[in-house]
Amino acid sequence: AIIAVYAAAGFVLLRGVVAPQFVKLEQDSARNDLAQAENMLEREVLSVSAYGSDYARWDDTYRFLNTHDRQYIESNYSYDSMKAQNMDFACIIDLNGRIVFSEAYASDGSVIPVDDFDKMGTALARLVSRGVSDTVSVWSGFIRTSRGLMITASYPVVDSKISLPSRGRLVVGRFFDDAEQAHLRDILKADVVFSAVSESSDAKDAVERVQTSEDGTALVLTHIVPDVFGSPVAEMRLRYPKTVS
Repeated sequence: AIIAVYAAAGFVLLRGVVAPQFVKLEQDSARNDLAQAENMLEREVLSVSAYGSDYARWDDTYRFLNTHDRQYIESNYSYDSMKAQNMDFACIIDLNGRIVFSEAYASDGSVIPVDDFDKMGTALARLVSRGVSDTVSVWSGFIRTSRGLMITASYPVVDSKISLPSRGRLVVGRFFDDAEQAHLRDILKADVVFSAVSESSDAKDAVERVQTSEDGTALVLTHIVPDVFGSPVAEMRLRYPKTVS
């Protein structure tokens, strides 16, 4: 009888004190992984932004908006040149809103038609048009196009000393495609899925969530990814097998 009492007390202790602590540790670990995923996305945005900054604040680009020299385009925005920088899209616009140059490449090297920005998605068209009226601001982040998520950056084109008035705007981007998402999964060792969210919802009110899957076998972590305008553009969901029941 005494053994049974001790066994029952041990069971109560395990279920009431020890097990919740293990559950908390498991959830804390999952939250750390989610934070790591968010930091990785931020680094991707920063890398695209750095590329945009380098090329927009460059005398050659500034000069191109006067000369329209094809050599500048061929030297900097060919498929090989873009892929060497892990970039897929570039667009240069003058102060009148005229697209002086635009090109986008698929992963196989084929050219994606982008003359009509509405075909690529309203967010990209909005980003380009906003850059015409605003010759000062810088924007970077995610947008959704007709070909999926893109990480983009938009910079006014100025001279390298940033001492002369802007002559236009450079918009650049990298598709956040299956290959990019697979790279994220490999690093995190987790099942990571991105899905679209409603453009009408408010990113500021979205919260990160850590939940148990319906079958109780996994932790599901959710993070709302905002777009370059601050609205929700995607839901990032990470799924980890549970080790504590």
